Amino acid sequence: MAAATRGPRAMRAAAALLAAAAAVAAVGGTASAVLPLLRDGRRRAYVWSPIDEMSDEWLGFDANKWRDTNPRWFGRAPSVFKAENVRVRRGKLQLKSRRDIRYEYPPNPPGMPVEPRVYGNWTTSFVESRNLATYGFFQTKAKPGDGVISSSFWASWNTPTDWTEIDVFELGGGAPGGPGPGFPFIMFMNMHVFRRTGTNFTPSTVLSQPGNYVYSEPLANNYHVYGLDWDESSIVWYFNGRPVRSTENVYHQQALAFKFDSETMPNWFGLPEPTWRSATFKINYIRAWSREEVDTAGRAHRSVPRTVPATGEAAISPYALQRAPMPNSPEVAGLAEPVPRGGWSSLPKNGVRAVGRTLSYFGPVVV
Repeated sequence: MAAATRGPRAMRAAAALLAAAAAVAAVGGTASAVLPLLRDGRRRAYVWSPIDEMSDEWLGFDANKWRDTNPRWFGRAPSVFKAENVRVRRGKLQLKSRRDIRYEYPPNPPGMPVEPRVYGNWTTSFVESRNLATYGFFQTKAKPGDGVISSSFWASWNTPTDWTEIDVFELGGGAPGGPGPGFPFIMFMNMHVFRRTGTNFTPSTVLSQPGNYVYSEPLANNYHVYGLDWDESSIVWYFNGRPVRSTENVYHQQALAFKFDSETMPNWFGLPEPTWRSATFKINYIRAWSREEVDTAGRAHRSVPRTVPATGEAAISPYALQRAPMPNSPEVAGLAEPVPRGGWSSLPKNGVRAVGRTLSYFGPVVV
């Protein structure tokens, strides 16, 4: 009896392996085999075309698509980006943040005293696309690190004439305090204009348009699907296939690089405890599509631009901010007290005060 059933079982196992192999081959590191997760009915109105240059299933790290550190920015002090913290394991992109007291941190910016050191104690991670995209639907399945250090998915590009940014999410997976139920429950979304041809915005007069979505449990508990639908007229943010924020697109027509990173946010999420060791931001995939509208007769209209190589980039000082400033952060209003270990709610009302000095070297610098 055992010998008689071994053949069919082997055949079923082989069929399962072939099906799995076909599924992997169909995805093949691109979005070609799948459509966006959408639960508002909008998918039926479009013809979707994958943008392979901006998509990855993380079967390995493709250095032709991504860079694993930022050549134009050390990172948000006191942490710095470290390429060795970026790895692909078990089909996931993993961005590690860690206490790293032996790392050779950069010196203080020119014009500052040698001590105390601005950078130190923590190394973080950064991944950036080597192509720029103008419009499209961008979706990622991710799980933030369960720590004070941020986990973010965002898009920006900085040139002498234009610098805009769209934050799909910024998460403080294990940060103490925060509004409402607290930082671990909140998906922060934002739009920034630092400089834009034809406007009066400059890095010293930044336009920021924040928004947030509060989930029912800490976001670091599970993987969730986050999306951005961006075209010339509107920008829509998605969480698990449902729109959670939408706005008119007035200024964001610039081609942008898409990025995942972790940063210390001393004046927002606070700094880790001295005993804290590490946390890992995990990304299951990133998928991107351009789309064409379809009328009732089934005819497609308006082809959306796809991607261009990231060429002609400005030379940026590694001490520049290179990232949207946080509310009441040193980049905006002078150095404020870091968030206390227990969050702002742990302090008496008279225990919060601003420190009256500025850190001009944090400003964006185009050279």
